[in-house]
Amino acid sequence: MRSARLRSVLASQLNLVDLAGSERVKKTQIGGKIFTEAKAINLSLHYLEQVIVALHEKAQGKRDHVPYRNSLMTSVLRDSLGGNCKVRYRCYCALLLTGACSDHHDCDTEL
Repeated sequence: MRSARLRSVLASQLNLVDLAGSERVKKTQIGGKIFTEAKAINLSLHYLEQVIVALHEKAQGKRDHVPYRNSLMTSVLRDSLGGNCKVRYRCYCALLLTGACSDHHDCDTEL
């Protein structure tokens, strides 16, 4: 008879999310397809914020339900956001100044 051996399984998952184009659409005055894409990205960011707030409240015992299914992005990132895992986030921001501004001190910009 074989002896039962316990085996541990290590699984990993890598998610890369590109949120380029999530600028403030009112200030940039974009239109057409870019505007539609920016709206969708901003809506996904809104749902991501809701999930993060819900996870925080769940950890405090104030909430039971986390709304992962509100967006495709939060559904895909469910294991990374609320699972038993280690998560690293990187954020790269670039400020592009064009046209009316001679330098960044003259512009009213928000990040």
